Amino acid sequence: MAKKHDTYDLSRDSFESKRLGKQFGIWQRLLSYDIHPYLAKSLPSKNARVADIGTGTGAWLISVQSSLHSTAQLHGFDISDVQFPSPTELPSNVHFHTTNALQPFSEEHHGQFDLVHLRLLVCALEKDDWIKVATNVSQLLKPGGVIQWEEASFVNTNSAYRSGPASGTGSSLAKCSGTAGLNAIFTRNFALQQHRLSYGWSTLGQVLPRAGLVDVESETVASDRVPGLRRDTSELTLAACKAILETCLKKGVEGAPDANEVQRLYEHAADDIAKGAYITFGIWVWVGRKPDV
Repeated sequence: MAKKHDTYDLSRDSFESKRLGKQFGIWQRLLSYDIHPYLAKSLPSKNARVADIGTGTGAWLISVQSSLHSTAQLHGFDISDVQFPSPTELPSNVHFHTTNALQPFSEEHHGQFDLVHLRLLVCALEKDDWIKVATNVSQLLKPGGVIQWEEASFVNTNSAYRSGPASGTGSSLAKCSGTAGLNAIFTRNFALQQHRLSYGWSTLGQVLPRAGLVDVESETVASDRVPGLRRDTSELTLAACKAILETCLKKGVEGAPDANEVQRLYEHAADDIAKGAYITFGIWVWVGRKPDV
């Protein structure tokens, strides 16, 4: 979610689109679903209508399309169309719209969707923006429609580990001394982004009910749940961290490191990962339902 109200802190170039594609694949494996099973059973078997907010490349939407009946209609919304797939590459029932979720959606979309999905808006929203987006997307839902919103507790990504022998408590992880580079770049990033990273994952439990949703629940999945994905997850998160620091520098954010310092921090952290270190954070999946009339 490059317009008047766009505060997104990542780029939208081909490199970022590829990174997002890889990230989608990893999250899909970590979560083991696109649509939470609890919500999937509530969707109509035919003519389901699904919306994806902050859709970016549309990876989630296109993946979901392949699992739904051909009568389903899927709509992706984003403040920028730069990463949208070419219309010639899309199934006929997948549609994309340029829309700012901080503003009310067009009335033609109100009350039209069985499921609204959002993921990782943390890089685009300020503290007071979460309730605005939640209120606007709740208007998209049909009575009884459901929401699935995934965020990550990146603010707690302050430790790195290396696989090691089991400890006396049965842990399969050992705190690693060779993680100074990872800890340094994430500490620097959080110092600049704390005003954002502290919200969403931890506050949607209060925000969604304020937006009129009921049956609000959450579950958390650890980013290191699948050992074989730990390095890829760490490398992709590190790449995003570097990009955010570069954006902060371009915007003239006070305290942002210069280009040489960003590169130095990145190289030291990448070296930690190459030597076996990895990062951990929680993936928070929030669900809720719009009350029946």
